[in-house]
Amino acid sequence: MENRKSELKSLQVLYLALLTGQVLFLGISFVVVHYNDTMLISENFSRIFQVLALGVAAAAFFIGYNIFKKRVQGINEAGYITLERKIEQYRAVSIIRWALMEGSTLFSIIGFITTSNYAFVILAAVMLFFFAGLNPTKDKLAKDLQLNENEIANLT
Repeated sequence: MENRKSELKSLQVLYLALLTGQVLFLGISFVVVHYNDTMLISENFSRIFQVLALGVAAAAFFIGYNIFKKRVQGINEAGYITLERKIEQYRAVSIIRWALMEGSTLFSIIGFITTSNYAFVILAAVMLFFFAGLNPTKDKLAKDLQLNENEIANLT
């Protein structure tokens, strides 16, 4: 039972570390752009970069959502799988989803650093907002994995 608590806690710590890293990188990017007020790429490429960043963000969001949904459905349809195995598979699919979201956020921040265009900051902030909603909690884990009362009790 203690192992299940630590599994959820380690998932929460990993999530918080990824979120913190993105926020810190965004903060550092403001300092970099403030002290280096030159665009590193041309204005034409900046527009292309904006469209590309928007496409990457949309793709990351929808692909991450679909992968997560399908894999969690597979976990739930697996039959008599142990709670430990469910949590292990849930952690793996959560990491995939988070990595896609984080990658698109970092791509937007790099766009901001290279172009000094605040449209990238807005996109990064939107992605951070969605990422913030993905925090793993006992309730979300229980709902996503369709845990029974006994399994939920074993998580606490």
